Amino acid sequence: MNGFTLFFVVLGVIVAVSNLMKLVLWLDAPRAASRRVPRRGNADRGAVDFPVAKLALDRARHAA
Repeated sequence: MNGFTLFFVVLGVIVAVSNLMKLVLWLDAPRAASRRVPRRGNADRGAVDFPVAKLALDRARHAA
């Protein structure tokens, strides 16, 4: 196997692994349709919904 072939094999493996990781992250992301309990309305605007706030922090952390 010469150097060019090795380069393209390594490049193909890197692309395949990165696409596989994107698929895993997409499958791992929570979706509104998969919630077991429907979201409740928040009558008090000052109240904090901690599970929603934690989910927003996790999304921001993964986006960074």
